[in-house]
Amino acid sequence: MDLYVRVLTRNEELHRVPFLEQSIWGNPDPIPDSLLRVIVDHGGAVWVASPADRPETWLGFAVGLPGRDDVGWYLHSHLAGVLASQRRQGVGGALKLHQRQWARDNGYSRIRWTFDPLRASNAHFNLERLGARVVEYRVGYYGTLKSALNHALPTDRLVVEWATDPARGEPSSGDDGDPPVFIPIPADLDGVLARDPAEALSWLRSVRAQFTACLGGGYAVSGFDRGVGVSRYVLRRPTR
Repeated sequence: MDLYVRVLTRNEELHRVPFLEQSIWGNPDPIPDSLLRVIVDHGGAVWVASPADRPETWLGFAVGLPGRDDVGWYLHSHLAGVLASQRRQGVGGALKLHQRQWARDNGYSRIRWTFDPLRASNAHFNLERLGARVVEYRVGYYGTLKSALNHALPTDRLVVEWATDPARGEPSSGDDGDPPVFIPIPADLDGVLARDPAEALSWLRSVRAQFTACLGGGYAVSGFDRGVGVSRYVLRRPTR
């Protein structure tokens, strides 16, 4: 499918975004269009993806806003989602690549965002397809969320960073002699949640403890192996 990704600027278009968010995740309190107006006017952007021949048929969206840390300014990608019926068709990748180019054109050298460490599809997409780098593990980052997607689990998140210049290399996580460490997660979190929510919570607690220990001990995520029943993060000590 040929895709068309564009930045939204008009109020009538921004008004549609909360409804698209609800269609994707079922959020009872989607991002207000008034806040989107402020984001667009103060250094951020809202993107939508659609079929090239049907630009008013929206398949997914992303929202980015300015962020700042000790290093300097970056673009924080706050939301990015695709309709369930349109996933695995390149929509998410097209949105992220367009977002990356926009960020680079507008003076951002890096993009950051968060994702649920228990969701294998997101981990594979972010780490293996895009090549983003894990920089932090946040415990209960969003507090309690009401969305059906979260199923009332604690909102632990991995923070990743992505250089806007594709030619800029990221620090290597090659082998310096220590064996790699593997952190397993369920290959299908939704299946676990449907079968036994207590099991999903047990997975989360285990992953939290392992990530906290490994990142605190100098390990960095070097890859992600996507399996049938269990997937796993691969961590090594960086060589530089």
